[in-house]
Amino acid sequence: MEEIRLTVQDLRYFIVITNVFLGILFGSLPLIAGLILKKRKYALLGFLFSTIGGALLGLFLSYPISAIFIWLIIRSPKPADTAFETVDS
Repeated sequence: MEEIRLTVQDLRYFIVITNVFLGILFGSLPLIAGLILKKRKYALLGFLFSTIGGALLGLFLSYPISAIFIWLIIRSPKPADTAFETVDS
């Protein structure tokens, strides 16, 4: 069998790709929670920031960002359902 060689540049790419995958994994948690609770703005921002944070610092940034956005999604009040409101004159 031939020996597998990994250059430093290849190792850097592997680490960044792995960290982006972890960012997407942790970012999917606020995305799902936000879509279920109808908080699309927080859901998309949490997913985006967690993915970018994962690419930059891996678990050290993607996990806290994910936790903060889940907390914001759960903590903020539900939007009012205006479809069935009547206007009183």
